Amino acid sequence: MLTPQDAGFLGSTTAKYINDIAPQLDGWFYPLDMMMFGMTEAFHRSLSLSGDIAEIGVWKGKSLALLAMIAPVKDQLYAMDLFGDDLLEQTQHNISRFVAPELASRIRYFKGNTADYSTDYLKTLFTNKLRVLHIDAGHEYHEVLHTLTLAAPFVQDYGIIIMDDYQDREFPGVPAATLDYCYETAQGRWVPFLVGANKMYLANPVYAKLFQLFLCNEAYFKDSFRLSRIKDSLVLIAQSKLPMKSTVIEQLVKNQLHAVATPTELETLTEKARSQSQTALEAEQAQQVP
Repeated sequence: MLTPQDAGFLGSTTAKYINDIAPQLDGWFYPLDMMMFGMTEAFHRSLSLSGDIAEIGVWKGKSLALLAMIAPVKDQLYAMDLFGDDLLEQTQHNISRFVAPELASRIRYFKGNTADYSTDYLKTLFTNKLRVLHIDAGHEYHEVLHTLTLAAPFVQDYGIIIMDDYQDREFPGVPAATLDYCYETAQGRWVPFLVGANKMYLANPVYAKLFQLFLCNEAYFKDSFRLSRIKDSLVLIAQSKLPMKSTVIEQLVKNQLHAVATPTELETLTEKARSQSQTALEAEQAQQVP
C-alpha cells in the first residue's frame, strides 16, 4: 500500500485507485504498472500533450477504470474486446461503481474479434489520433503482430503503446511479435524503453528518452531503475533487483548514440555483444560515479 507521503507524486486519484479500488476488481494488473500508467499521464501533462486512449483487450475493466479516472475529461476512451458471455455487462458495472459518471460517459465500447479489424475499420473508429494504446488482446505471435501493425499507425508521435503480458512465460508470442514489429515492421519507429511488472512500454525513440529522464527525475523512483538494452534501444527496468544510480542512468540516456545499421555479419554482432553487454554498462556506470 502506498502511504500518503509516497503517493503524492502520483496524485490522489491514482493513489486511491491503487490502495482502495484495484483490490476490489478482478484481473492481473500489478501495482508497479498502475504507477507507470499514472506516470504516463503525468509525463504527457508535463508536456501539455493530449489525445485519445484505446484499450484493446478489456476483460472486466480493471485497467480501463484507472485510465478513465486519470485521463483529462476531453480525452475519448475506446474499450475494445470480444466481450464474451456477460463480460461487457461486468465491465460496465465495474466502471459505474468506481468511475465518476462524467468520466465514464466518455468510454465507447466495441465488441468484436481483433482478427477481424482492418485499417479502414479503425479509421471509422478513431476520430483523433491516440495518446495511449494498451494492447491486451490475442497473445499468440501473429495475433499480437496483427494488432500492432494495424493499430500503431493511429498513435501520435508522442504516444505510448503498452504491451500486456510481455514477461509472462505462458505467452512467448507477445515479446517475439513486439520486437519483430518494432525493429522489422516499424523499422525503429517504435522502440521498447520501459519494463514494468508485466508490461513493456513502447515509444518513439525521442519521446522514449524524454520519458526515461522524466522517470529518473521523480524522487520516489530514485536509484531504483536498472538500464538494459534491446538491440540499440536503452530500456529502463522499473524496481530492478540490481538498481543503478539515477544520475548515472540520466547521463547514459543523454549520451545515447543513434541506432546503427542492423549488423549482418557475425563479427559485427560479436563486437556489439561485447561493447553493449551488461558488463560494459556496469563499467560505464563505474566511470560515471563521482
